[in-house]
Amino acid sequence: MNSGEVLGKVNAYTPLEDYTCGEKNRFHDLPISATIKGEQWHIASFLGEHWAEPGTRYQKRELARYISKVNHRGGVVSIDVLLYRDGTLDRSQLEVLKAIRPYLKSTPPPQAVPPGNLAFEKPADLLSLDGSRHLVVNSRVHFASLGVDGNKATYAVPGGEWPWTYEVDLIDTVPVNRIKVTFGSGYATQFEFKLSMDRHKWVTVASKNEHKGKPYEASFPPVKARYVRVSALRPNGPNQPGTQMSVHELEVYRSK
Repeated sequence: MNSGEVLGKVNAYTPLEDYTCGEKNRFHDLPISATIKGEQWHIASFLGEHWAEPGTRYQKRELARYISKVNHRGGVVSIDVLLYRDGTLDRSQLEVLKAIRPYLKSTPPPQAVPPGNLAFEKPADLLSLDGSRHLVVNSRVHFASLGVDGNKATYAVPGGEWPWTYEVDLIDTVPVNRIKVTFGSGYATQFEFKLSMDRHKWVTVASKNEHKGKPYEASFPPVKARYVRVSALRPNGPNQPGTQMSVHELEVYRSK
């Protein structure tokens, strides 16, 4: 039961429903808890390029790990697939579905890399500098999730825009006192770390100018936050020191 377009995060719409409708255009959200206003947290999205279309937009392991994380936090996932007139499913989609069950049965929830890193495998976004627009993925390869996957051989970067923002949703609101970023093939010479509890009011907790590209870590007095941003201010165009920022790995730690 919904208005036809679910905006923002998965939410409860009416006390008449037992599950949140949860219709989204991508599998991205994670539940804070198993229920919202007494309703089972539930998300529904499509496996193809759009609702009821063939093909897959997710790799087998990628989607299985997402479902594992949702289930671990008490959430439920529904997947839209293409059903042909003869009753068969799209073959590529069926192969993805078949791979999910054994993964869920045999694989325990992943441990944070490095240990204690709150950003590990949390929902991430490639955004415009002010955070108002989603950016396209560079070469359809360097997805936002690769900046929090614990693998320094991968990195996240958008196409087209030099100044931009990398954002991670920690899901839980916690006191954060340390952030570390390891850049990929490109690095910002001027950037900021920002924190927020609601994605509206942001606090700049650290900034760096004339950076040379090495991993950068900042410690600061604890700030309660759910959302973390690395905002690349410069270079803001070609023929400047540095290059378009890419993120190998973002690490976020809470105060003890």
